[in-house]
Amino acid sequence: MNNTQTKGTTIETEHTNRQSAALDAMRRPRERRFEASRARASSSATPSTSGRTCVVQRDTRAEDDDAANDAAVELTARVRNLCARDASCSYVGDGRGSNDASGADGGDGDASTTTSEALDAYPPYWAKVFAAKRALEDDTLKCARVIWVDSDATFHVTRSSCEGKRCATTVRSVREIAEELFDGKDFFYSRDPSMTPPNEYWGSEFNAGFWGCANTTRGREIMDAWTKAYHVEAWSRGPNGQWTSTGNFAGSTYEQGAFVDSGLLKKYKAMGAINEVDACAINTPCESLGEASIRGAQACHFAGVYKQTYLPGYYADAMEDRAGVGTHESPYESLNATMSAV
Repeated sequence: MNNTQTKGTTIETEHTNRQSAALDAMRRPRERRFEASRARASSSATPSTSGRTCVVQRDTRAEDDDAANDAAVELTARVRNLCARDASCSYVGDGRGSNDASGADGGDGDASTTTSEALDAYPPYWAKVFAAKRALEDDTLKCARVIWVDSDATFHVTRSSCEGKRCATTVRSVREIAEELFDGKDFFYSRDPSMTPPNEYWGSEFNAGFWGCANTTRGREIMDAWTKAYHVEAWSRGPNGQWTSTGNFAGSTYEQGAFVDSGLLKKYKAMGAINEVDACAINTPCESLGEASIRGAQACHFAGVYKQTYLPGYYADAMEDRAGVGTHESPYESLNATMSAV
């Protein structure tokens, strides 16, 4: 091979190398974007045991010297303060922004609509569903999951086991409680507690007072389907702001009944996406801090008549609870454990 041929071959090789390098440079960003997209899709498809638990809640009560009502006001503050002390919990409440508001007019809303304003656009029973959906969709909140807590409910963070006259009480984080409740699924809930008196609305397969949804593809699908079960025409709002429905309380026009009657509960349980939690763990009233701790409650819900019966006593007991996360020992008698609420 002469010098001319060698030079020509070298130039051709260098040109080919430059072309390959240019193609690689173009390919790498695409591959990185693809890998990132695939990673997001993978993580979005599987419930995470880490990340932020966002608590969505709202109450418009005001203190009025009624013991049960005032205790509910304080209960909401207790949930908010719990999140403030717990790095795994973010209290969203109703004050963060989102879009997709509809409500009484059935419109699509706009990006300037805050969650608080969006809640005002719906009957209070449905507002919780739309608020939770928005919290999952709000990228600024970075919610790995949301948990809705009615204003007459609260997390119960202590769990006790007793041997002889000594008890070990463990104070758990919201993340630890969430892990148990979700148990690797996209959604958790419980039925109405069995202790409730039978009447036209107690005894539902689904209690909407305390439930949660993971920020996964399936979780967002559940929330989207749930919001679509809201029928604008079944609700009206009077001049005093009071909402009324054409349907029975907690029936198919309400968020609680709609989750069952629309087929959502049956469908997603069959798919293995929903974890049913024992009602004694999350949607049953608690008589005292000790009773709930020994029972293994993860939340206490003082629905209906149980606000008067149990809430003032539980809240007064819980006011004395200042223990940090971890395990603490105490005499059995100090738990003041009674099981009559179970």
